[in-house]
Amino acid sequence: MTSYEENDQKIHDQISELLKDVNRIPYLFVGSGISRRYTGNENWEDLLKWICSSVGEPLGKYRDYVQAANDVDIEGPNFPRIASKIQADFVKALSSPRLKDWSEKHDSLLSKGVPALKLYISEHLHSKPTASLDELEELRKSSREIAGIITTNYDDLLENIFPDYDCYVGQEDLLFSNPTGIGEIYKIHGSVDKPESMVFTEEDYSRYKENQDYLLSKILTIFGEYPVIFLGYSLQDQNVRDVISSLARFAGANKAQELAKRFVFVNYSTSDCQVTEHSFDVGHGHYVTMTAISTANFTPLYQAIGENKQLYAPKVLNQLSREVYNIAMTGKPSSTLVLDNFEHLNKLPADKPIVAAIGVNGYGKPVNPLDLYEDVLFGNKSFKPSLVVGSYLNKALGSNAGGLPMFKILSQYDGPITGERIISEIQKHKTMDSYLSKSDRELRTRIRKQLKDKTLSALKERFQEKAAENILVLTQEELADIDALHELLVSAARKQLDENSDITSPLRKSIKIYDFLRYHPIFVNKNK
Repeated sequence: MTSYEENDQKIHDQISELLKDVNRIPYLFVGSGISRRYTGNENWEDLLKWICSSVGEPLGKYRDYVQAANDVDIEGPNFPRIASKIQADFVKALSSPRLKDWSEKHDSLLSKGVPALKLYISEHLHSKPTASLDELEELRKSSREIAGIITTNYDDLLENIFPDYDCYVGQEDLLFSNPTGIGEIYKIHGSVDKPESMVFTEEDYSRYKENQDYLLSKILTIFGEYPVIFLGYSLQDQNVRDVISSLARFAGANKAQELAKRFVFVNYSTSDCQVTEHSFDVGHGHYVTMTAISTANFTPLYQAIGENKQLYAPKVLNQLSREVYNIAMTGKPSSTLVLDNFEHLNKLPADKPIVAAIGVNGYGKPVNPLDLYEDVLFGNKSFKPSLVVGSYLNKALGSNAGGLPMFKILSQYDGPITGERIISEIQKHKTMDSYLSKSDRELRTRIRKQLKDKTLSALKERFQEKAAENILVLTQEELADIDALHELLVSAARKQLDENSDITSPLRKSIKIYDFLRYHPIFVNKNK
């Protein structure tokens, strides 16, 4: 094992051991380093420098603002004060030649009171990943084993990684909503989607601290229930120090130290991987110590999180908690959740088994892509066409870039087709060749030269057990014996389902072609 592999294993084992000891999935506390790592977005200081350089005159030089905002009471630049001074000059400069076109373009938003500088920043920040994509994919794969996220970042990178999580922006969103604490993202410093919510200037931070009690209580509740992994912050980051100090102030130094045993601070470093302990001074002679990891590779961290499997996805727990809470508080039945014999319970019986069942009440069974493939071959799903086409198919096509076998169910459907993705797929597929990629066509050209005759029999002889996955070697006319093709695909699919409980991608393509050959003519004739 190389030194790099040893370092990766060390990180993996450290996180695995923490999650195993606590027996809970973690919360992530995410800072600007994560956005910088994956999208190239700036940290606070570099963002201020970007504003000055991108606008140029009539703004001053960044170093001039640093000197003007000098604060002897803090170590290093006072970024909120620098931001305030830049903002004042930015507003004055809106009518200047440099910003005149920009301000006219955004006149309607500016007239509504959206702060000009924050609007300017929100347009700049982006979240499209540009680096460490393999590493980021590991984080996406681990999302089911992450309870929630707290972040001081403005951009929408995390919403794109965790699309099913509810997102709360700023303190007001948390105060006037009903967060459940699971399957949620808390953007405590605001978001580019709501520029006015961004905590950026000295005045913003003053208001933020004046009204932070509820936010802190929410964060402390999370810290008391979950292990917490800090990502994208330096060990000296003021946001982290403020949270840890508040934790000690509210919970007491001893309790805070007990909770901190479940905290892990992950810091980016190009030097050798290190797993150490780091102590934060929380005042009055007290320190809170947590595990600190320095590494250039976050992949083993994400993999360790993903291996900590839990039975229920955070989004499911979030939805169920919200529905039960609403029924309990309002006394009104939910449109999406039916609870039987729930209303008059004072407590759950301690001496009897309890059954809690989740199903779909009076609406049919949700359809997944594999169901569509199986139904085309085996006819075993008893689908209601209006339900599949009206409620499931359009959304399913959005998450299956290669398309789905859809012409059987469309040929059985009598209503109007309104889904944009369904209509697009219908227009796209008018011949068998529309299912073939460039490499598929190259394979067809190469293999056809080797076939003695262009039939299914010759295909079986050439490809043996893989024949069903290679019907694309033949043309639409040569696959005219639909029953023989169906028999070949059924045999192959049953074998794969018995062995893997799924159907491989090459065979899925063959099934889509079969679905087109058999049912597309019926669909077209029906919709003339």
